Amino acid sequence: MNKVKLMIIDDEENVIDGLANMIGDRFENEEMEYETDPSDAVQKIIDFKPDIIITDINFSSGNKPSKDDDLSIAGVTIAREVRKKFPLIKIIASSGYRNDDLVFEKITEKDWYDEFYTKGAEDLLEKYEKVRNEVLTYKTGLIPKLSKFFAPTNYDWDIDKSIYRILHTNFEREENLQYLEQIIAFYNTFRESLSEKNKELLDSVFRIYRKRDLTEEERIKVRDEFYYYINKLIKLQDIELPSQAFYAENNVLNEIWNKMISETEDHGDITKSEFRFKREPNSLSVSIEQPNKFNFDKFINSNKTISIYQKIKNYGTITITSGKLKFDVLTEKLEETDSFIDGSIILLNLKVIPTVKKRGRKR
Repeated sequence: MNKVKLMIIDDEENVIDGLANMIGDRFENEEMEYETDPSDAVQKIIDFKPDIIITDINFSSGNKPSKDDDLSIAGVTIAREVRKKFPLIKIIASSGYRNDDLVFEKITEKDWYDEFYTKGAEDLLEKYEKVRNEVLTYKTGLIPKLSKFFAPTNYDWDIDKSIYRILHTNFEREENLQYLEQIIAFYNTFRESLSEKNKELLDSVFRIYRKRDLTEEERIKVRDEFYYYINKLIKLQDIELPSQAFYAENNVLNEIWNKMISETEDHGDITKSEFRFKREPNSLSVSIEQPNKFNFDKFINSNKTISIYQKIKNYGTITITSGKLKFDVLTEKLEETDSFIDGSIILLNLKVIPTVKKRGRKR
């Protein structure tokens, strides 16, 4: 079972004990660390490398927050520093002063936390489970493995296990050969998740590399299969999209997207459809919205279509909403929603890997 690492930061030990016991009772395998001193928190986070942080905002010994006291918003300072170093850590902010002007101001600046918890409220476990599920999706999917495999130069990933060493020119072949067996061993841990085409492509790279260095054309060929840009998808060329790449198998995503387009054409007039785009810190979503209702019976009975859509599991999710019904393609769960959609929406949500900074020659 995958463990989730939780760090609780609060200057009141009884608060830490209460949160730890509540979460530990629900999630028995959590690995937890604690800190009461905000000045030591960042270094402890670097050492512990948590998946989730619950941090108090005000550390001024229980006093009412004051703009003249840095400790009043020490939790915000910690969170923002952590976000720079570890952008994938989930942060739950907490405070007993939600109605205080200073705390409220920091809550509205939502760039530094994922969820807010008012101390004593009954929704902690609900919010914790939400971010925990996001952590597990990220940790157990193919994307984190691909990101480590191709460019693990940030966030404490081990570059000596990465094909980044082979595909980029800032390492000599002689030095790369020292780590080739490590790279291949790491690759084999998720090789079966790849399409046959890409298995063959990467197997070939390793065979070639044992004999000689890769040519630039060979490097580009591999990069083109895995370094994906969202504006490559048809029908999206006229939308202003970010240039940042994310790691995915191009042939798989293209197959899924092309099926989404044909699905939209089957259920209505695609010329009347709207394509919308939304960027979040660690994900992006593209939706196809049209005025026609969606025929869920026809779609659910089409096993081939669903099997194509379900290839998205390594990269994100697909949901289809129409009227008061919503269908989750991965779980094949059809359920009623609280809102009503006049028409239909097919939503593709993709996990994005943070931009990787190239570094200089090692050693």
